[in-house]
Amino acid sequence: MGRIVASMKQAGNILNAGDMSNWLAFGLIVLLGLWPGIEVWLVKQVVNFVDQNSRSDAITYILIMAGLGAIAILLYGLHPYFLRKVKDRIYERLSLRLFSLVDRTTVNDWIRADTRNRLANTSESVSSLYHEGIDGYAALLQTMLTGLALTWVLLLTAWWAPPLILAGALLNVYLTRKAAARETAFLGGIAEQSRLESAFMESLTSYKHAKEVRVFGIADWLRGKWRHEYDAIARKTIGHTVRVSALRLASNLSTSIVTLIVLLAGLWRLHEGALGAGDIAALLVGGLYLEQLLNMVLTQGKHWLGRKMYLAPLFDDAADRRQTERPEAASGALRPDMAVRLTDVSFSYDGRKQALSGVSLDIPKGTKLAVVGPNGSGKSTLMHIIGGILKPDTGTVQTDEIGGFCLQDYGRYKLSVEDNVMLGDVDRPDAALAKQQLRHVRADFVASLPGKEKTMLWPEIGGVDLSEGQWQRIGMARSLYRTAYRSGSIVILDEPTASLDPDAELELLTSVMEQLRDYTVIFVIHRLVGCAFADKVLIMEAGKVSDYGPHDHLLRTNPLYREMWKASSSFM
Repeated sequence: MGRIVASMKQAGNILNAGDMSNWLAFGLIVLLGLWPGIEVWLVKQVVNFVDQNSRSDAITYILIMAGLGAIAILLYGLHPYFLRKVKDRIYERLSLRLFSLVDRTTVNDWIRADTRNRLANTSESVSSLYHEGIDGYAALLQTMLTGLALTWVLLLTAWWAPPLILAGALLNVYLTRKAAARETAFLGGIAEQSRLESAFMESLTSYKHAKEVRVFGIADWLRGKWRHEYDAIARKTIGHTVRVSALRLASNLSTSIVTLIVLLAGLWRLHEGALGAGDIAALLVGGLYLEQLLNMVLTQGKHWLGRKMYLAPLFDDAADRRQTERPEAASGALRPDMAVRLTDVSFSYDGRKQALSGVSLDIPKGTKLAVVGPNGSGKSTLMHIIGGILKPDTGTVQTDEIGGFCLQDYGRYKLSVEDNVMLGDVDRPDAALAKQQLRHVRADFVASLPGKEKTMLWPEIGGVDLSEGQWQRIGMARSLYRTAYRSGSIVILDEPTASLDPDAELELLTSVMEQLRDYTVIFVIHRLVGCAFADKVLIMEAGKVSDYGPHDHLLRTNPLYREMWKASSSFM
């Protein structure tokens, strides 16, 4: 009962997600669903009046049927229009709710598998509802209404007809499903042989294997292997086909036999005078129609009614806000001379292993801080914490304004080069500034593109794609574009030169650091040559601050840093 109530509530939410056209389409579905039953009842009346020589009454009902039929034809023409409007409107509003839900979900929640699964399921449900769901539910509702209308007419005519037709439909569906189950079991049983047969055929016919087949002269051997598997599958298929065909024949016969019984019973009742000619017409037309509809509902209804739609999160705004609301990460005022202060910060992605553990750190304004350490030491996590993307599990974070953030996994948008840069601050589009920032990151390749800064980075529509290093320069330019409107703020660069060769890395860092000389810059690097641009270096190990100080001091006092520097100094 609870599932039925939940389904009805969800259906109401979906209808309310549209506009007035929803209810117009719903009304059309009801009218078109009931019309076949009304039509059979009118046919019954007309035939009875003709049989009774009441021509005037027959003509009257024929005119009524013609008028209602004309209206029904008009409604059938309008129905696709309103249904499409309903689909578009519902999809638009549900998508906007989905965007809002995703936007409210913090990155801390995103990293949880259950949150990602919930949002993925919701997104798939919205798409499924648009592409096939609404059409399927509308067709099922209309079919069910038609079935109810025909059942009502047949019950008024001969109460025993609908139960007999239902019994025949149930037997037909049972035998059909049994045949389908055997088909599934058979396909599963020969799956391995089918894969082998396909593999041998591919080896014989594909370019991938052609050279080796010729070099080793194995074509005849492969043909023999293919033939053996093919013959085995063929032998099994013959017997299976006979058995499944017998079940399908029985399912079709069950329907035909029940239809024949209903018709013979009706004719017997006509012979006895208990039924009129119109009643027989209703049994014949309505019974055949009802039998088809029952088969359709019984075979497809379970599919549509049993589908799980993950739409509840879109309508539970209060619960979602409670989930994503978090307390402020920091308390108290940040000292005027400080850009960042972390106090005993810890963070875990899975609730077990600590990505950061008890990190405390002060970064004065204007500092150029290089963050180094082995893979998995917590460098990127620390950048995300400082940048406000992640919230700490414990501890406090206080920062000045974040002016720019070049992420490791920067977005590669199917837009122009210029637009990709200006995404750094969408409220202040400035093509001249975007061009300037491309020069600062040494994106000289842009001048050779077909449309220069206007070139679309979308090869599928005739644009171009970029190499890893070129995309990285675009990501860096996007971050610098944002800093132009946030003078003196914090700039975070998370491995901004990972895809560049050492010479290009030095050239880029020289240009970028010159532009950011008045900013607080925190940058993660793998090759320690970048530490030459840093006032201080932070060494991370296993989620903790291993050491922190000026480059020269660490060279004298930290053996690990000294070895890392020696390994990188050859690139200087």
